[in-house]
Amino acid sequence: DAIAAEMGGERVIVLPCNLGNTEEVEKLIPAAEEALGGHVDILVNNAGVAFSGNIEETTLADWRAVNSVNSDGVFLGMKSCLPLITKPGGSIINISSIGQLTSCVFKFLPKWYLYSKTGLVNSSKQELSPKS
Repeated sequence: DAIAAEMGGERVIVLPCNLGNTEEVEKLIPAAEEALGGHVDILVNNAGVAFSGNIEETTLADWRAVNSVNSDGVFLGMKSCLPLITKPGGSIINISSIGQLTSCVFKFLPKWYLYSKTGLVNSSKQELSPKS
């Protein structure tokens, strides 16, 4: 509420969502569409998780937790929002840390975190950028 008031209030909504929960993600965009009257200007995918550890130390549950947020949640958000955001002026912003670019900066980030973020950020930029 404080952020919405600071930004002018009327067209700012906050819809919490666990991107690791498919059902919550699938409900998010229709809730935004309803709250905003059918038009979404910007989708900001600003979530990511990582566990430290190498392949031997990483459990399948860890792997799935990282990818359910970093890949599945971001993908479902983009897919659900795309019909609303292709109107003129719409944008999808996929945010990642600098860790997506290099594992040298953050030694604690395993390479599989980097793959989950880099793949979606780069492929969505290539596929969804305006064509000349």
